[in-house]
Amino acid sequence: LVLEFLGPTEVALAKLAKHTSVRGKQHATMIIPCCCLRPWRLDSEFMDRCSIGVWQYVFIRTSSAIAVIVFEQYDMYGEGHLDWGKFYVYNVLVVNMSQCWALYCLILFYLELKDELAPIRPLGKFIVVKAVVFFSWWQQMVVTFLAAYEMIDPVLDYSSEDVAKAIQNLLIVVEMFIYAVAHRFVFTYIDFKAGGPLAKYLEETKAQKEDTKKAIAEMLPTDVLMEGKQYVDAVTKNIQNKFSFDSQEADSSKKSGRRSPSGGQDDDDNFA
Repeated sequence: LVLEFLGPTEVALAKLAKHTSVRGKQHATMIIPCCCLRPWRLDSEFMDRCSIGVWQYVFIRTSSAIAVIVFEQYDMYGEGHLDWGKFYVYNVLVVNMSQCWALYCLILFYLELKDELAPIRPLGKFIVVKAVVFFSWWQQMVVTFLAAYEMIDPVLDYSSEDVAKAIQNLLIVVEMFIYAVAHRFVFTYIDFKAGGPLAKYLEETKAQKEDTKKAIAEMLPTDVLMEGKQYVDAVTKNIQNKFSFDSQEADSSKKSGRRSPSGGQDDDDNFA
């Protein structure tokens, strides 16, 4: 959203250059806990490193999810157990470091460009969206820690691990309701109305307002359903073709088997 609002790369770099000239600084202010790092230049280096810092989490989170599936198949994951012989502990450490670095890059990006991004009020959007992703993860870590050190007791026939998972699921359900209400106010349509903070942005980008029914249709997951239907149809057709091919092969084999005795007799007669 913020990159789209800043515009294409050339436009974003021009705004960043104007920002540096106004504030009289050429390097970003590296905040705690990474204040000892070499300051990034407020040019393409700053934009690239912030983007890479965010996208690395996407790559690592996806890779870790695939690794979890593999390790789980061989009973080497150990979810919820602080066992250094299992993959769970290492997965938690790597994902948490990746999350912290992504958050650091986002915060740094906001602090340096908060004036340019003021019309879209990014702070509230940032907090709400990241709370859904990161806060839920850290919350899970806390609940897992409590279960691992027997601070959560079993209930009836459910183990402490099952109770911990139930608590986490219940908390997520409650929090999703709170986040939904927050989204209603943070991502409000009023910003895009005439006179709103994003009206100028829409005019500059020549964004076209679509019909309400068409916009709702585009938001519906019909494309996923259509792709799923196409996949099912393709698989069904392949299966039918395979069975048809196997039937033809079987018929050909039967016909060859019926012809072979007579053919052999003719060969014997000719030989004689």
